[in-house]
Amino acid sequence: MLCVWWNYEGIIHFVPGSRTIYANLYSEQLDRMYAIVRQEYPALVNRKRALLQQDNVRPHIARTTGNKYQELEGTELVPHPAYSPDLAPSDYYLFRSTVHFLRLRRFTNQKEVEASVGELFTSKDKNWYQCGIKELAKRWLQTVPYDDLYNECSAAFVVT
Repeated sequence: MLCVWWNYEGIIHFVPGSRTIYANLYSEQLDRMYAIVRQEYPALVNRKRALLQQDNVRPHIARTTGNKYQELEGTELVPHPAYSPDLAPSDYYLFRSTVHFLRLRRFTNQKEVEASVGELFTSKDKNWYQCGIKELAKRWLQTVPYDDLYNECSAAFVVT
């Protein structure tokens, strides 16, 4: 499984697929990503709030992770209704493109897969990522009551 952190400008970080994501590792990733976002995207955390969207897999909802969210100043976890893949932009946007990109390619090892996925992520321009975040905002507004979400879509970052 590929764990991807991305926002309106592109990929922030992705964890190679060979690592199992558990609550402690995910909490470490939250720390790392929060530091990166504060340094590279200070406008996100210096706003009223930076929105974090993720699905409801076990490491994301564990007590350890919940405690970590409380420590991340200026970050708000956006609710994600159970069984809502239509609200997981990595599924409907990022990974869909990845599947098409990788469809006819052949790989001999994990490193080749990671390099190819990295190539895809690098090839997409900022506008492509912005469209994915804006689509997420539209989908949220149809499903989850959330004030001013569409106007804050540039402050969102996503992990799946």
